[in-house]
This record gives sequence, structure tokens and C-alpha cells, in this order.
Amino acid sequence: MMPLSKLQCDHAKPGDKNYSLADGDGMSLSVRKTGRKVWEFRYRFDGKEERLMMGDYPALPLKSARAMRAQMREALAKGLDPRALDDASFKSKTFSHAAEFWFHKEQDRWSHGFAGRVWNRVARDLLPSLGHTPLTEVTRSDVIAALRSVEDRGAIETARRIGGYARDIFSLAISEEWCDVNPAMDLTKSLKPKPKVRHNPRLKLDQLPEFFNKLNDYEGEEETRIALKLILHTFVRTKELVGKTDGGVRTHGLRAEEVDLVGKVWRIPADRMKMGTEHIVPLTDTTEALFRRLIERAEPGEPLLNMSNNTMIFALYRMGYHTKATVHGFRSTASTALNECGLFRGEVIEKQLSHEEKNEVRAAYNAAEYLNERRTLMHWWSALLDKAEAGGEAEPYIDLLGTGPAEPADPDKFVDLLS
Repeated sequence: MMPLSKLQCDHAKPGDKNYSLADGDGMSLSVRKTGRKVWEFRYRFDGKEERLMMGDYPALPLKSARAMRAQMREALAKGLDPRALDDASFKSKTFSHAAEFWFHKEQDRWSHGFAGRVWNRVARDLLPSLGHTPLTEVTRSDVIAALRSVEDRGAIETARRIGGYARDIFSLAISEEWCDVNPAMDLTKSLKPKPKVRHNPRLKLDQLPEFFNKLNDYEGEEETRIALKLILHTFVRTKELVGKTDGGVRTHGLRAEEVDLVGKVWRIPADRMKMGTEHIVPLTDTTEALFRRLIERAEPGEPLLNMSNNTMIFALYRMGYHTKATVHGFRSTASTALNECGLFRGEVIEKQLSHEEKNEVRAAYNAAEYLNERRTLMHWWSALLDKAEAGGEAEPYIDLLGTGPAEPADPDKFVDLLS
């Protein structure tokens, strides 16, 4: 095995997945898809394979990393675990070490873009003041000082979010027995209050018939009308339909291969979802027809929709909905109706809204969880919109079928009632 050169380390570029460049004797440079480069040392101790993160490149140069590897191999030859070395860089874990360890464990459940933003915040706002401090010496005042410097630039919500990262980093460090106290717990009262949230303006149900009239009369591109209808019927996020811009690079949106017209589902790939997990949207008769029309119009191999979020926003403006409705507000319209109708369980609604799961165990969910109930839910919502588009009143707040939240309505029966 040829050892690495500094040039190879400098020029290693991130790819779609994490990969490693081996230097030999158990040491490699792990190149993360976020762009981070981390030295790792793999070894066996007491019959178990272990992995030790040594530090980031180029902060830890190649020559220094090899010197550390030599230390660790010498410890192994003496029957010692390298983690127990007396050297301060190993014996007394720093906040930087814990932050890297935490990020390494968490990043695979996040999308590429979100993981990059998390690490950038930690590296920019926590590591400069806390990074080199041993975990056992970081005080509550140290953490608050770091967060107040974020508040000072007007980023109030970001400061609170970064405080959550610090709390999670220390919680993991405690579980690894690197420290005994979490100085980042219960910081809420020490930080500035959350700014008042400005909710996206949303359509009310009694405004839907008029909205559909204006949408069907809209003189813009057909694909814009279809996109707005799909957002309404599926209540997905705009980037999940049309793609997004990440770091100046435009990523594609909806493609024909994502839509299973036989199985009647749209599978949104993980790389377009907020939490980096595949999401399933059951199709209804209306959404199936909309997808079929897009497939008919598209060139082979091309995305089904060539537009940005702004295209839909400008269409709303031209229709007279400036300050009265937003594309993202369609999710709120659906969520309100679904929660208030009393027909569906809360966890089923949240699942179809693809909201982040707070429970870490439940976060690793199956994309098809509650799928039968979600099919019913989507048929119910789509039927309500169809009635509104036909000029009828969309009034879902009565349990029309005599069922309850534990026994969702049958979609076919519900469509019959609305016809």
C-alpha cells in the first residue's frame, strides 16, 4: 500500500457517499460527503474492532497524524488501548473531539445539505471558543458566551438551535463517560426569547372554490397550474416537487421514475426530503391524472417539472393572492382540515406531512408506515378538493361516515358521498 501524499489529502473531493483514503497501519483519511476530512485509526483490542477519530485535516497535518498513529501502535504493542493513552489529547477529550464524534454519528440520518449546514454552524459558532477546551472544563458561562455572540449578530433563532447542538454533544459525551456534567442544559431562560413566528398565509376551505376558478383561468404555463394543483393535493414541500438550490447548484425535481402508476404511489427520494428519508405519497384519481399529464408532456429522461418555487409564487401573485396565500401555506390548509375533521389519527397525519419525528427511535421510521390509513387520508383530502374545484363547498368538519379517529373513513364511500 502506497502511503498518502499531502497533495492527495489536499485534493480529495467529497462525493455522493463518504469514502476513505488509506495511509497504512490502520490509519486513513475519511472524506465525508459534507466536505470534511477526518483522520481515523482502526485497530483491534480485546477481540473487538475499534475506530478512533484523531482530528480534522488540515488542522491535523499528515505528518502529525502519522506521529499520533505511531504512538497508538506503540500502546497496542504494550497491550494498552490507545484511548487510554496518557497524552492529554487522548486522556482529556476536548469539546472539538466530542463535536466531531457527535456529528459522525448523526450525519447519515440527515440530507447532504442539512448535514453541511449543521457542521458549518458548529464549526463557526462553537469550536472557535470551545473547541480546544477539555469537556470537563467547559462551563455554562462558556456556552452562553458563545451563543450570545451569535445573538449579537441578530441570529436569535440560530443561537437557540446551536444551543441544542451543544446540549446534544454533551449528552453524547456523558454517555461515552468523557464528562459527568452537561453545561448546555436548560439554557432557554438565559437566551433571548424566540422571535414571533410569521406564519405563511393560507387559504381557508371556503376560499378554495374561488381559488380553483382563478387557477383554471390562469393564462400561464400548463405545468404551473399542474404544479400548484399537485402541491395542494399532496401538500408536499415545494423543494420535494420541483427540486432546490443548494450552494448555488440546482438539483432536479420530480422525475417519471419516482411515480408508480400501477402501485399508485409517488416515492420522493431521500435527497429531496428535509430529514433525508424517503417519503411515500399515495396517489388518488386526481393526482394520478395530473402525473400522467406531466409524463405525456415531458421529454424522455428530463424532469417532469422545469421550474423553481418562484414560478409558483409569481403565479399566485398574478392570480391576486399576494400576501393572501403562499405555496407553503397549502400545507397548513391541509393540516388544519385533516386535524379538525376528526377522522384520522394524529400520527397518521404527521406521517403524511413528513414532519420530523422527535423521538430518536421513531425517527428511523419505515416510509410505508400507516400506508393504508394514509391512502384513505389522501383520498379524503383529494375528494374534498375535487368538490371545491367543481364549485361545491369544502366542509370537512363533520364526521360524515359516523366513523372516528381510530377507524378512518373508507375512501370509496367518501367519494360516493361527495359526488
